[in-house]
Parts: sequence; C-alpha cells; structure tokens
Amino acid sequence: MRLVDSCRKSVLPTLALVVSLLAAGQAATAASYDKEFARKDARRADQRALVEQQLEAPEPSLRMAATPCVGGLAGTYPCSKVDLQAFLPLAQMGGGNGNDIWGWVDPLTQREYAIMGRTTGTSFVDITDPINPVYVGDLPAHGSSSTWRDIKVYSDHAYIVSEAFNHGMQVFDLNQLRTVTTPPMTFAETAWYGDFGSAHNVAINEDIGYAYAVGTTTCGQGLHFVDITSPAAPVNAGCHIENDYTHDAQCLIYNGPDAAYQGRSICINSNEDRFNVIDVTDHSNPIVVSSTVYSGDGYTHQGWLTEDHQYWLLDDELDEQNFGHNTRTRIFDVRDLDAPVQIGTYDGPTAAIDHNLYTHGGNAYMANYRSGLRILDLADVANGNLMEIAYFDIYPSSDSASFNGAWSVYPYFPSGNIIVCGIEQGLFVLRPALDPKFQLDLAAQTLSICDPGDDTTAVDLTDSNGYSGNVTLSVTGLPVGASSTFVTNPIAVPGTTDMTVSTSGVAPGIHAVTVSATDGSLVKERPLSLEVANAAPGQVLLSLPADAAVDISRAPTLEWAVGAQAFGYEIEIATDAGFGNIVYTRVTTATTAFVDPPLDPTTTYFWRARATNGCGASLDSQAFSFTTLSIPPILLVDDDDNGPDVRSSYTDALSALGADFDVWDTNNTDDEPNAAALAPYETVIWFTGDEFGGSAGPGAGGESSLASWLDGVGCLIVLAQDYHYDRSLTGFMQDRLGVASVTNDVSQSSATGQGTLFGGLGPYGLSFPYSNFTDTLVADGAAEVAFDGSSGAAGLNKDAATYRTAFLSFGLEGLPTDLDRQAVLGRFLTWCEVLPGLDADSDGTVNADDCAPGDTNVWAPPSPAENLRVGVGGVSRDGMSWQPPSSPGGALLLYDLLRSPDLSDFGSGTCVETDDSDTVATDAANPLPGNHYGYLIRVKNACGSTLGESSGGLLRGGDSCP
Repeated sequence: MRLVDSCRKSVLPTLALVVSLLAAGQAATAASYDKEFARKDARRADQRALVEQQLEAPEPSLRMAATPCVGGLAGTYPCSKVDLQAFLPLAQMGGGNGNDIWGWVDPLTQREYAIMGRTTGTSFVDITDPINPVYVGDLPAHGSSSTWRDIKVYSDHAYIVSEAFNHGMQVFDLNQLRTVTTPPMTFAETAWYGDFGSAHNVAINEDIGYAYAVGTTTCGQGLHFVDITSPAAPVNAGCHIENDYTHDAQCLIYNGPDAAYQGRSICINSNEDRFNVIDVTDHSNPIVVSSTVYSGDGYTHQGWLTEDHQYWLLDDELDEQNFGHNTRTRIFDVRDLDAPVQIGTYDGPTAAIDHNLYTHGGNAYMANYRSGLRILDLADVANGNLMEIAYFDIYPSSDSASFNGAWSVYPYFPSGNIIVCGIEQGLFVLRPALDPKFQLDLAAQTLSICDPGDDTTAVDLTDSNGYSGNVTLSVTGLPVGASSTFVTNPIAVPGTTDMTVSTSGVAPGIHAVTVSATDGSLVKERPLSLEVANAAPGQVLLSLPADAAVDISRAPTLEWAVGAQAFGYEIEIATDAGFGNIVYTRVTTATTAFVDPPLDPTTTYFWRARATNGCGASLDSQAFSFTTLSIPPILLVDDDDNGPDVRSSYTDALSALGADFDVWDTNNTDDEPNAAALAPYETVIWFTGDEFGGSAGPGAGGESSLASWLDGVGCLIVLAQDYHYDRSLTGFMQDRLGVASVTNDVSQSSATGQGTLFGGLGPYGLSFPYSNFTDTLVADGAAEVAFDGSSGAAGLNKDAATYRTAFLSFGLEGLPTDLDRQAVLGRFLTWCEVLPGLDADSDGTVNADDCAPGDTNVWAPPSPAENLRVGVGGVSRDGMSWQPPSSPGGALLLYDLLRSPDLSDFGSGTCVETDDSDTVATDAANPLPGNHYGYLIRVKNACGSTLGESSGGLLRGGDSCP
C-alpha cells in the first residue's frame, strides 16, 4: 500500500474519531520519493532518446534468397551454425522501421506466420515455405506512428500495443489470414481496447487468458490487467501499482520448485533498475513476492525464465554503453521466488547491446542489436555458466554498443525455423544447424530422507536438434552412507526413469549432490539437495512479534528460531487461541515470513509454527498473540502535482473536524489505491489541485477499484477541475457520479450549495492558487445538483442507497476561508455517516440480519421523520408532506401515516396509508364540526420502525378550514 502520510489529533467531540499514524517505514518521504522518481524518469527518457537518435534509414531494399552459412558467412552476414532461409526487406512488407516480432501457427492448416511490428503498423507474413515467404497484409497503427510496438498472441488473436498517443490495444483475429487469396491486404482491427492510451509492451499468460500491459500511464506505470478470456472482447481487470516503471514482463503459471507458488499466476517485471516477482493469482489483490536489485545496472530491460522455472536470465540495455564491457547477461537462481540470488554473468564476444531474449529447447535465443541473433546453451546454467553455440549477425558493419540491428527474435515454431526482426532491415527467416544434444531434468530438486531411509524422483531425458542414442546416469557427491539406484540405466533418449537415493548412518544436514547424464563427450548435469534427518525436528521458538504485542502492522513479518534438524516450516495464523479459524498459512524454508495480504485492523491474532523434515513434523510451537493497528475511516487521496501543494486545505479541515484519516499520495501519476487498499476505508476524499503534467482524477484502474469499493457500501467525493478534460466522459463518471455531460474550462467564479447535501452553504467566491479551469456539470436522472456555479452546476451528488458519491469541479483550496472548507467537508462527512451499513454477517447481502442498533457501521432502525406539514388540499381533502429521517439507518425506507381523533392514542388510530415510499400523502376524511384529527408518521426499515412527528393536534373544523 502506498500510504505515505497520515495525521493524528486528539479526540474531538465533533466526530468522536481517533487519528492514527501509519507504521514507520511504509514509504519514503515525499521529497526523497520525488527525487528518485525524477531520476528514473530521466533514465527512461535517456534510453528512449538514444534509441530514436540512432535509428537509420531502412536497408537493404531487395529480397535475399536462401543462403547457407559456409565459412562463417551467409552471403555478407557473419554466422555460425545458422542458415539464412529468406530475407524480406521492410520496403516489401509495409515500410517504415521494424520493431517487435511474434509468431502464430494456424491450428487448422498448421501454416506458420510471422507477425512483425513496424513504426506505422503490423505486418503478417506466411513463412510456411521459409524459402519463399509471402507478405499477407498490414494492420495499420491505431493513430500515429511510433518507434515502439509490441505483439503477443492468445487464442488465435494478436494483441498489439504501442507508445503512440492513444493507441490503446489493438485486437486482430488471426483466423482471417487463412482466407486471404490476393495478398497483400490492408486489414482492420477486430476490436480495440482503450482503457490505457500508450503502452510499451504487453505480456500474456496464455494459461489463464490475461494480458498485462506495461509502460502505460495508468496503474502507477505497473501492470495493467486485461481479461481476454473472450479474445475479441477485452475487459479491464484492474492494476498492480509499482513503485517503479515496469518496462517488460513475463507472466505465466509457475511450475518451478518453490512449493509456496506452484500453480499460481506469477509475473516477473523488469523495472529499470531491478526485477520484481508479483503474485497475480488474485487480480484484485496482487502481491509483491520479491524485489531484486543488482550491481552495475544501466537499465533493466527484459528477462526470461528457463523452461524449468529455476533460473532467470536478465538483459540490461544500457550497461554496455555506460560501463564499456561486452554484452552481459546476468543469471539469477529463482528457485526461491522470495529471495532470488545472482549466481553468474555471461559476457558475450562482442560489445553489442542486449535487447530481448527467450528460452526454448535448452537454449537461450538473444536479439542483441548490432550483433544480431546469438544462441546460448543453457546446459550449465545451474552453475552460473552460459555458452554461445551459434549466431547470425544481421548488422555486419559493426558490433558496437548502438541501437541498430536486431530488435527481437521468435524461436517457438514447430518447424524449428526462427524469425528475427531487423530495425533497419526487415524480416530474417533463419534455420539453426545446431549439434544434436539431449536435456536432463529432475522432477524434484530436493529429496527429504529420514535416515535410515530413501526418497525417489523422476529423471527425464529429452532430445534436441535430432539427437538419438542412450545415456548413462550417475550421481556424484553422495555423503558417506548414501547410495543411488536407477530403474533403467543406461536409458534411451527420449525417456523417463526413477532414481532413488538411500541413506544409512548419514550425518543429518543438507548435502549437495550432482546427477549426470553422459553420452561420450556430451554431459548434462543437474544439482540435487539431500535433506537428511534421523529424528523429527525440534520444537520451534517464536520471537517476533513478541507475545501479546499490540499496534502491530497488518502485514507483519513473523520471525522464529531455527529448530533442530528442521528443513522447512509451516506457519498458521488464526483469530482464536484454539486455531479453529485459521486465516493465513505459509510453507517456507526460511525462519521469517512476511504476511500478505494484510490482516484485519484492530484484531487480535494467534500464530504458531511447526518444523518439518523427512522424519515428520515437530510439535506445534507455543502460540503467540498480537493485535493489529486500527485503520481510520477516511482515505484522503492526494492527486495534485505539488505545484502548488494544496493538501493542507484538506488535512487542516479534517483535523479541525476531529476526523481520522490516512493519506495516499499518487505523486502526480496513476499510482492509485487498488480495491484491496481501499477496502478498509468507509470514506474516500479524492482531490487533484492543479494536476499539471499528469491526469486529474482516477485512471481506468483507479475507477475500477473505486467501483468495486463503492459496491461494498462506500462514500466518495471527487474534487477535480480537469477530471473530464483529462479522462473524457468515462463510464465511472456516468454510472457512479451521475454525470450526464461536462463543459470544460468555464472558469466558475462562485459556488452556492444546493439540494439535500450542500443546501444552505455559500455563496462562496472561488479563487485558486493556480489557473481556474473549473467545469460545468450536468446531472443525469439519478443525481442532483450539489453546487450551483456562476456558469451552471459546479457540483453533483448521487445517493444510490447502498453508496453515495459527490463530484465537485472545484477544490476546497478555492474556497475563501478555513471555516468554509470545514463546512463543506463536515456536511459531506455527516452525509456519509448515515449511509446504509455494511454486510455485518458477511453473507453477501445487506439485509435485516445485519441490524445492530447503536452500531453506525451496520444497519439500525431509523430516526423519526421530520417536519410533518398538514395543509388543505380542498374543501374535504388534506395534503400532508414530511422530510425523511436524518439517520435512515438502512435502505428501503417505508412510511405509515396514522390518523386519530385522540392525540394520546394513535395505537387505535386509522392507517391512512401503509408501506409507502413517498413523503407525501392525502386524507379525504372530514372531522365533525368542533372536533379535530391528529396525524403521526411511522418510519420503517428492515431493522425496525420509529414513531415521530405528531402534528400536535392540528384542528380542522367539519365545515370550515382551521
């Protein structure tokens, strides 16, 4: 959560609230954050400027036929073990410069297609016959051209993003390529997604049908989630807001060795000077698993996992230029996603800049700008070593560190052909002629043995580059007292066998061994850990939080001491001492655990741990308890640009009212609270001030989060003069704020409160510490005017029964005095206090089961109706009206109107009307001369009823008016 500030005041009677400070260390100071943000902005701007400055004119202009790699050359192109199948120049496939590339295989015809981005659009090329590629057609860009375009494929649809202004995401149904008879064609996009404007890149988790746009202006420049399970109908699915700009990402279902995350949706983000691992299994509550920095960073550009999800290969785009070394690929051990560790670097034979890499078939395929395609063997990656085995240099004139040549590579066609995109060149269709080899993989990377005893894992051998033969398996490094056996050995490739390690008298501990597969000079190795114990582990001793600790963070870090012969730990948190309601579990090999998602506020929890090894589990530790911090009811979202900083207009007013609040600072970006961050709060106040250089009001991700939060019974006010100007008329403005239309920049000079919310306030003269670009708002049928301005409505409010919203086109900083600001906020907060309550019993429905008189957080009976008026509607007809109760307690208010000639006995009176929702009624009864009738209103909701507002014995003669 990016809560960067909060305020604490002593308890005041006005609202009887307590203000809490945030836990220390949740964020840096605004000054230091702004400085770091500016530094990274400058780094990103430098990187983009360099790319564009060094672009060259497209060349060559002619096709090139199939040319084998002979004597280190394929024609004029330096090469090793890679043949040229065909070259198609940019001039013959749509023109412009090239950028990203991806591929598609038609599931019906098995034809293979290259999909290549260009500055002005996207080209589709049939490479089924790799010697004679066919340019099928072009999908023009959505709007202007751009150096950057990125493409991924899901369910026979291409998803295309660009850094061009308002490009959004194009969706293209690839099945239509099948029916093209007279190429090339100019295609139209199948669908368009516009909840972000520009984006640098898009990642897709094909297993679950989610796209992740990166480098957008939304989501705090983090992941922008898009549900593409209906491929031609993308839907905004929220955000993961990062502290850093996300430049690239790989998103997948994790199947690596870290048991805590197996089967979960994981994204690994390249974030300028680090890579972050994010658990996005619950898209409404993404969790940061780890953030890893490294020395010598220039610009963390892109990376990719090995196929077994154990190692991460990282390309830094500026380190070669900045520090003068050759092409450098960093190798990280990510077998523990919570704690990645760099285990090696590979420096290539040239000075070229590395750009994009992908792994396939035991190799890494790298597009390294001026040195072209480089293919690295991953056989010894576990020891931090890579080895170049082939290359094809598409920029023969130089291998220097500049941004020309190969942009990207796609190595996943079933045919074995590889495509490379040249920025100034075009499409290269290549065919590696790699030496036959095999791959060795272990189903388990750790065996847990209770000595004397054994454990077993499967051993898999797969072929690559046409290998066939038998390999011999062996294990080295076994401790004294250990032995290994294989069901089949030697084994034919491809094939699978089981390996068992047995121990007797082996010293307890973790022993590192190596499993090898050998065929002559071909040797493949895999590391394996043996966890050997001879007894169940000792009981764990908890340390932090200390027992009975209070004011603990809702996302605490738990710590405990190492248990004897313990190799793993199981952690449980419950809301009761008997652990009947366990709310959090964690399996880890560490002696600490960070609790995420956050726990509930102001709640006492109990936690315990047990140690595990191959012999079993320890007794549960003694349970400790801790109580979490409270959360204030109000979140103040500071969305201004700090030039000027208008936060004090809000914090001073809230403090004067005795209001308890936290502050979320967007730092002039779309780094906005997501649904999980909003969930603990009852009220959100969102102000934008001048907001120059960013976009006022919530972005698409923020609006989606606010909509979900409002559905849980929230109260929101947005104070923003340029919300509509920057975002246009969004669905959220219409559906949740009641906006029918907006006229921008009318410069309202005054505001007078109107309606049920702000009626009686003002008039106020408006004067701002920045340019006045306030708007005129038009309410739809569900909203009412909240403030009337000098040029039409300057504010609206909407009561939707289960939530309430207000939207002012001016900020409080424009009001004349502190007392005026307090009056407006006080009226709004009072309005919010009488909202229908929360789902107290958590059954998914707010109803009578949630009634709790005296608890303002849930439903309660209403207060009496107010201001009953009885007038004469004719000779024999009385008209009555009243105002709703000031505290309705719940939704769906109904009224009974009672009539009685005896003001002391309405119990035996007559019901004029029953269960009516209107606040007007008529009564045709005539009292006899000299007598009188009294009237009483009974107001009801699902939690009860309240009598009130007798007319006081209003007299009315039988033949004349009273």
